[in-house]
Amino acid sequence: MKKVKVLFYSMVGALCATAVLGASLEKGQDLRVADATVSTAYMRVWITSDPADPISKDGGLPGLWFHPNSSGGEDVHVTAHDSSGYGEWDNGQESNRPYYYFDVPTATVLGSYMTIQRFSPTWEWWNQSDSIQFTEEVAQRQKVFDLWSDQKKITQGEVASVDAGMAAHALEGLLTCSDSVYNGYGAFANINTTFIKDGSGNWKTTGNLSDHTIYDYASVSDYGDPSKKTTPVNAYAKYLALSAMIG
Repeated sequence: MKKVKVLFYSMVGALCATAVLGASLEKGQDLRVADATVSTAYMRVWITSDPADPISKDGGLPGLWFHPNSSGGEDVHVTAHDSSGYGEWDNGQESNRPYYYFDVPTATVLGSYMTIQRFSPTWEWWNQSDSIQFTEEVAQRQKVFDLWSDQKKITQGEVASVDAGMAAHALEGLLTCSDSVYNGYGAFANINTTFIKDGSGNWKTTGNLSDHTIYDYASVSDYGDPSKKTTPVNAYAKYLALSAMIG
């Protein structure tokens, strides 16, 4: 297997953003720090793992590998990653479960097979999960991919309760003025039920979204320059704006 390098990226958000980076990755190309961003070309993917045997055990670090078939193959390795916080999973009986998100090039990874990989603190490859096909339907669900304690099986689910700061990062992955079902207001309803409110409309967040800040562009003319994503935006204002877009 080709060794992959995991690259950290800064967290970004936009209230009304258009495309920043639209080029697809070429075979074997890493996501560079400057390339990993929320735009119409990228969507945010979340993973977690069993707290009894987490990815982070012994200092382990997560990565994602997208490849053309279920048995693997040489193709794009999507490796940009950052840890966004801690929350609870399933029935609320598990706490301190680590969550990680990845911004990945949507057009490149749709239809491919996704594998969760685990690396040592010095980025030596340790092991990987079974593959799950990243279909359009799977991507649009906006669920969290859960790696079981056997480090092999992957399922999808919702968060039962979560720190408001982590929920803010989920909102940060959406473009308010895009109708995209992958990264725009078309995805908001599913992001909302996965991270923020349950089916009865009750908040799942611990703390307040209004206590957290994400960053945006100062004007539409700045959308093509990621270095200008420096305007602070209140996370609850982002939530209300997305809610208004879907009525």
